Amino acid sequence: MVCAKVKVKKRTEAAGITTGQATYTRKDFMTYSGLFCVVINPYKRLPIYTESVCKMYIGKRRNEMPPHLFAVSDEAYRNMINGL
Repeated sequence: MVCAKVKVKKRTEAAGITTGQATYTRKDFMTYSGLFCVVINPYKRLPIYTESVCKMYIGKRRNEMPPHLFAVSDEAYRNMINGL
């Protein structure tokens, strides 16, 4: 899995660039910044969008798993079902 939990404290352009560089250097291509999942294109194929990875995120809270687009979509789906 190519993801890591990173807590972005400052939301300035410079902080965003620094966080993006650090995230990319660690080969972690996804991170959260507030409500957003920030994804950096690694320009190569990675096994991070497989069905098995998707299943790992079903029913999990956002803070239980590393940042991923599947976490965002599952949370949106659950909120829609629960009428939130």
